[in-house]
Amino acid sequence: MTPQRIAEASAERAWRVDHTARCLGMSPDHLAPGELMLSITGAEAMSTEVAREGRSGLHDIRISNPRREQVAEFRSQSRIVRTARPADPA
Repeated sequence: MTPQRIAEASAERAWRVDHTARCLGMSPDHLAPGELMLSITGAEAMSTEVAREGRSGLHDIRISNPRREQVAEFRSQSRIVRTARPADPA
């Protein structure tokens, strides 16, 4: 499975159970290994992976308005938990 397909399968699986993101009007626009761009009603958010070591990650998130003016920025930490790997739909 390619890194891109792993990212897509992981996102598809997470999206199925993330009711909060759907309720907030979030929708994914771009997905690549370690990178996700999504739209939120009235704003866009981009999360860039800054660092990853082992199961921990660090991400910078920038929020822009529809005119692409930056209105907020914050840093997030992530942790990979052991779960079953998504099956290859091939």
